[in-house]
Amino acid sequence: MVKTTSLFLLFVILFIGSAIAQVNPDSKLFVKYEPSYFNKYQHKNPEIIEYMNFYVNHSWKIINMPDKEVQSEELKKVDPKTGSLLDEQIVVSDLDNFNIYLYNCKPDQEKRKYYTIGDTKKMLIIYSHNEITDKFNKRNEN
Repeated sequence: MVKTTSLFLLFVILFIGSAIAQVNPDSKLFVKYEPSYFNKYQHKNPEIIEYMNFYVNHSWKIINMPDKEVQSEELKKVDPKTGSLLDEQIVVSDLDNFNIYLYNCKPDQEKRKYYTIGDTKKMLIIYSHNEITDKFNKRNEN
């Protein structure tokens, strides 16, 4: 009886440990990647999925249009699978659940990039790769 209880407790501990260790991809990633893409990282390199989740949610910020002129590009919607520009106007409601993979914005290695967002009076700031990596690493230190 003690042996059975011990085995059961060991199984429960292992099951809980594996459930906690599993990192699930953010649903925003599925506009660009098939769910099966993440299978290879799920157990061997979950930190890659963690970084991708962080990237899709924290590599950017939206601010009110600054009073002074900032060198910027116009934000445009893209087909996330092909990268082709779409002829669709961006509206404020598009920004409520912003997904970087649905737009023509990618980070520069060292500099922030700025995008005007249609007639919304908003600006998108894309952090540099260096900033994103630094923020990710600092987040994981806590």
